[in-house]
Amino acid sequence: MKRVSGMIAVSGLGLALSAALALAAPPALDRVPDDALVVFTIPSPQKLQKNLEALATAIEAPMPVPAIDDILAMGGFQGGLDTGKSVALAYFGPTDLNKDNIDEIDWQAAENRVVFVIPITDYAKFVENFGATPAGDGKVDTVTTPEGDDAFVRNIGNGYAAMSPDKDLVTGFTGKPAKAFSAMLGATGGSLADGSDFATIVNLARLRPVAEKALVQLEAEAKAQIEATGAAEGADLEKSVALIKWIGETVVRDSDLLVGGVSISAKGITADMVGNFKPDSYLSKALAIKGNAGRLLSKLPAGPYIWAGSIDLSNPAAKQLFKDIAQRAPSTGGVDLSKAYGDSVDSADGFSGVMGFPMGGAMAGFFTQTVGFTSSKDPAKYIAAFKTTLEASNGLKQDDMTIATKYVADGAKAGETPVDVWEMKLTPAPGSDAEMQMQQAMSFMFGPQATPAGYVAKTDGGVYMTYAKSGELMNKALKASTGDNLAADAQLKAAQESLPKDRVAEMFISTRSILDLVLPFAGIAGVQVPADKIPEKLTPISGAITGGNDAVRMTISLPADVLKTGISLGVAAQEAMEAGGEPVDQDKNEGGAGQPKF
Repeated sequence: MKRVSGMIAVSGLGLALSAALALAAPPALDRVPDDALVVFTIPSPQKLQKNLEALATAIEAPMPVPAIDDILAMGGFQGGLDTGKSVALAYFGPTDLNKDNIDEIDWQAAENRVVFVIPITDYAKFVENFGATPAGDGKVDTVTTPEGDDAFVRNIGNGYAAMSPDKDLVTGFTGKPAKAFSAMLGATGGSLADGSDFATIVNLARLRPVAEKALVQLEAEAKAQIEATGAAEGADLEKSVALIKWIGETVVRDSDLLVGGVSISAKGITADMVGNFKPDSYLSKALAIKGNAGRLLSKLPAGPYIWAGSIDLSNPAAKQLFKDIAQRAPSTGGVDLSKAYGDSVDSADGFSGVMGFPMGGAMAGFFTQTVGFTSSKDPAKYIAAFKTTLEASNGLKQDDMTIATKYVADGAKAGETPVDVWEMKLTPAPGSDAEMQMQQAMSFMFGPQATPAGYVAKTDGGVYMTYAKSGELMNKALKASTGDNLAADAQLKAAQESLPKDRVAEMFISTRSILDLVLPFAGIAGVQVPADKIPEKLTPISGAITGGNDAVRMTISLPADVLKTGISLGVAAQEAMEAGGEPVDQDKNEGGAGQPKF
């Protein structure tokens, strides 16, 4: 095939076919050899359609999900397809990935190196869809796609056909590989690939030679830039480059496979990514672990919030990863803080934090209700490390900015409890372009105090830190463990149900709070959204990290009620703008009641 557009045409055909195919043994991934670079698969398109219909009903989507048979008929396919098996698209990439100079790898020439593994009931009827007749058993047939391009098809037996714009690739594709691509997935990756509605798999092991040479090339370019800088700045840059290089080399050395999958249901959409590591490798020990991050949410005060999250650092291997990064960190203003960073990590067993809803709305300061908790068996050591890093920045000058910091032990009280005070004041040079921008930005983030500052309090189980000088906020934090806390929030609990168990880290974004912050500005702009379009309670968007079986899994979940609200608001906003900025239903918006509460 001579034209690159042929690959695009066949890709479109393959994706159209995939909408009509469903999972049955043997799956399509068993037909793909393990030297494929990237594989896209739909394990059960019939299930995908069913789940799409369920989601469309739940969110009251304005358009129905098209039926599989209708999609096939529109594509001109009348027979030969087996709707009881899965489908895969395999991209094999360039044949010269081992070249010493990666710039010479011809990626463009490899654009057509794709094969569709298509389940069939009758090969003759399948090629008849293209107006062709089979040439004979085992032979490659040339067909013309609906877009008018040539493609090559071969019956690989056992109910499968291989199809590609590359004739040589189809000729050598037997569908009976010595080692199948599915064997590389592992327990976690295989579970994700099978359980998702569609998935993409990247063979990182095959990309390793290219990635290793790319790191060498990037390091050489960075060193050239370092040589052009001053001695002091060059030293810090060199350490930064060394840290980035170490991280890159570690990831490239230990990673084998990347699996991304999306699952759809009436509850919403969940996206997962799994990274497979070499068994017993450094990253496998540090990241392929289980945890209990949820326990740390009970240390946070209850109440409306914008963002909340936690991470469990009790696993020694995970803690070692952070310590190794800390030890390689560049200096701050010429001060080596690697020991302080190491002490901070060494004394911490976990962290949780919440950005509470700012009282008075967005203009009151985003961080005015923010509090963090560090779980620690040695709180004094953690506070000492924080104090060291804070004081190291005092007097530091960068461009037109001067940093002034201070730490005062027992400098304030939260109720009757003495607490420490910390502050980091950023002062731009008078008359500089940054002066006005800095004042506005600091007020927007930190409210009237207009600078990063807050309180520090030591407890038996760790350290609390606020980002506002608020005794009331710190007092709520100190009472969280014995009273109302964020872990009891009903919507947060509902979001946790969509996440994997044994989470090392988890995070939650409150869509309801964000709407309460943002929509008043839309009203100021003349677009008022009726209040009945926004539910009083919304399930937060959630995410998590967990691991096991030499793999780490990252998950993001988007709830159906959030999707439904987004559609409702989009329609309402469009109607309001078409009406000249006035609310669509005036009876529901008298006196400005249509605006969300602050």
